[in-house]
Amino acid sequence: MNIIYLHQYFTTPRFIGGTRSYEFSKRLVAAGHKVDIITSTAFFPLKKKKFWHLVSQLIIEGVNVHVVHVDYKNKMTFFRRVLAFLLFSFVSSIYILRFRKRDLIYASSTPLTIGLPALIGSFLLRIPFVFEVRDLWPDIPIDMGFIKNKFVINFLYFFEKFIYKKAAKIVCLSPGIKDAIIKKGISSKKTIVISNACDVEEFSQSQKSNPLQKYRANKNTKICLYAGTYGVVNYLEYLINLMGSLKLVDSNIQMILIGDGSEKLKLKNLISKKKLTKSIHLLNPIPKKEIIAYIRDADACISTVKDTPSLFYNSANKFFDALAAGRPIVINHPGWLADLINKNNLGVVLDHDYSKSANKLRHFLRNDHELSNVKKNRIQNFAKENFSRDKLFHKLLDELLKLRHT
Repeated sequence: MNIIYLHQYFTTPRFIGGTRSYEFSKRLVAAGHKVDIITSTAFFPLKKKKFWHLVSQLIIEGVNVHVVHVDYKNKMTFFRRVLAFLLFSFVSSIYILRFRKRDLIYASSTPLTIGLPALIGSFLLRIPFVFEVRDLWPDIPIDMGFIKNKFVINFLYFFEKFIYKKAAKIVCLSPGIKDAIIKKGISSKKTIVISNACDVEEFSQSQKSNPLQKYRANKNTKICLYAGTYGVVNYLEYLINLMGSLKLVDSNIQMILIGDGSEKLKLKNLISKKKLTKSIHLLNPIPKKEIIAYIRDADACISTVKDTPSLFYNSANKFFDALAAGRPIVINHPGWLADLINKNNLGVVLDHDYSKSANKLRHFLRNDHELSNVKKNRIQNFAKENFSRDKLFHKLLDELLKLRHT
């Protein structure tokens, strides 16, 4: 097959961000298919060779990567981010028409605007497109109050449903996302769940350093690690409040936050205000290939979201990276990930009662055998059996091959 792969946030292990599209596209090439990625400079900071270049091209492990020079950062205002989405959507809608003799378009959201070049390319190139739903848009920005205009809301819901109806297949990153799409009137036969994946082999390689050792004051110190965006959605204020409660019962627990985003200054000020500078540490973003050592060196990894139901369907990369490293995972919300944790003894699920959650986390870190090598191997085996990158890739490839023969 010759595949056009649309993903505004494409990146590689050299940079920060999730590498799902990179891992799937290079496997498609290894399986004998041709892949053209159309992406932006959001998480792939490629410099222009000439000032007037709008699109740069390069080859990464056999994948043809076309980088539209449209920047994006979580620190941008919501309006500025929307402009970045629209600009990338407009440019890629035109750029996609340069391709000929292609068999399929694979469009990965968010944002929802990635659906525009997918629709245009599918119609004018006369090929089917698959739409991958990583998060529920526009539900999330609407539920969080970012979008309030009724006309805009109605249009976005119309556009979302139009994309679903025109797509040949919808790839959902969680069962909850699939259920939500079906409730919107889309046939279950059109949807398939292919969650984020665990790169267990990558996380099992020998480690030469212990980058978190300097934060261990003594042998009783336990470290929880958050690695991701400092955004409103991620609600890292929760971790600060949690550590405030933990400080009252256990001073040997450290919280390491690695990343960047719009909430960074607010978090710094809150940490200082609550006098938690000795127990919460904010580190700058670290590329995927380097952050592996930090994840493996932590006693537990943590993933948080705001208390908004549409966010509970998430398929967070940090959750699956923790499993790949054999580390227990801590989350603060219900949903399918919470069910996985509870049913398979993979970590601990907290709530918004900070005092109760602080004691629960303390008990988990102090008394549970999650931190032993035996438990580490069990978690990694669970990851291999249920979320192997190769297994999920072959599940996706089977679906794509079916479309070629229809």
